Amino acid sequence: MPIIDVSKNYPQKEIHLQSIADIEYVPLETTDKFLLDGRAALFYVSDNYILVWQRQGDIFVFNRNGKAISHFNRLGNGPEEYTRISNVIFDEKNEEVFVNAANSPRILVYSLAGVYKRALTLPDNIRNRTVYFFDDETLLVYDVTGLRADEYKEDPYLFVSKRDGGIVSTLDFRLPSRYATMTAPLYSITGEIRQPPIMFAIPNNIHFGEDFVIADLSSDTIYRLNVKNKKLVPLLVRKPSVHESSQFKTMLASMFTTDKFMFLWKVALDIDAALDNRDVFTRLMCEIETGMTYNVRFINDDCPFEEWTSYTENLNIGKNMTAVLIDVVMIKDALEEGKLKGDLERLTPSLGEEDNPIVMILKFK
Repeated sequence: MPIIDVSKNYPQKEIHLQSIADIEYVPLETTDKFLLDGRAALFYVSDNYILVWQRQGDIFVFNRNGKAISHFNRLGNGPEEYTRISNVIFDEKNEEVFVNAANSPRILVYSLAGVYKRALTLPDNIRNRTVYFFDDETLLVYDVTGLRADEYKEDPYLFVSKRDGGIVSTLDFRLPSRYATMTAPLYSITGEIRQPPIMFAIPNNIHFGEDFVIADLSSDTIYRLNVKNKKLVPLLVRKPSVHESSQFKTMLASMFTTDKFMFLWKVALDIDAALDNRDVFTRLMCEIETGMTYNVRFINDDCPFEEWTSYTENLNIGKNMTAVLIDVVMIKDALEEGKLKGDLERLTPSLGEEDNPIVMILKFK
C-alpha cells in the first residue's frame, strides 16, 4: 500500500493530459433562461445528462451534448423551497434532484423540471453536512460539524433513506480527533490584536465510479468504500500521523482517483502563509501500483499556456473520469493570441464571449 510522507518534497513531474486521458469538450447551450455565472458548479455527468447548480439557487439540466433541457430555481422561505444550497445530487434512475439545503435539517427533492416531490428531514444537529448519492435506496451524509467547530462527532458518516430521511445506519469509521479547516489565530496589526477566521476549503470524500474514496482530513488512511457491502478498503497511508502535534497541520486531500493513480492535494494549514498569499497547496500524484509519488504539473496540449487542475467538489461521474468547466472568455482571449490547439481551437470560434462554459470531460486510459 502506498505511503505518502507529507513532510517530504517529492520530485517534480510534468504530465501531458493527452498521454493519459481521452478528452472531450461539450459546450453548454446558452439562452436567456440558461445563463451560468463564474460560480457555477458542475455536479453530475453521465451518458445522458450534464447538471450544474449555482449559489443563487439555480439548477440547470443539459443533455450529454450540452443542449438545454430544463432550469429551475426554488429559492425562498416556503415549505417547498430552500433559502440556500449546500450541494446538489442527482438520482438519474428516478430522475430526482436532491437539494441539500444549507443550515437546515432538510433535503428537498424535485423533478428535473423543478416540481416539488418531498422533503427529507434529518436530525436538527446535522445542519452542516455534505450529501452524496450512494445507492438506489440511500444517501451518504457526511456531517462536517467537527470540521468547523471544536466539536467531535463519533459517527460523521451516515446512511440516510432517500424516501424519508431516516438514518438507516452509520459507517463503521472512528477517528481519535477531528480537525477544523477553519482557523482563527490571534495576531497583531499595528498593535491591535485581531482574530480573523481563515477558511481552507478542502475537499475530501469523492466518487470513484459507483464506489467512494473516503479521505477524511483527520484520518491517516485513505479508503475505498465499497457500495455493495459498505466495507472500507485501505488505499493509501500518510506519515507522519495527522494526530502528531506540530506548529500547524498538514492535511492530505483527495481530488480524484483512477485505477492507476490518485491525485491529491497536500495542504498546509499555515495561517501566516495564507495571510501572505503564499501557496499552501501542493499537487501530488501517486501511482497506485508502484507507490511512486510526484509533485505533478498537468498540461493540456489544447490549452498549453495554463496548468490544468481538477477542482470539482462532489462530482458524480463514471469511473476513471473527471470533468471541469472552462470559462469561454479565457479561451477566447487565448484563441486571439494563438495559444489554443486541437479540438479546443476548432470549437472556440463558434462561441460568443457571453456564452456558457465548456465542459471538459476526461476519461483516463
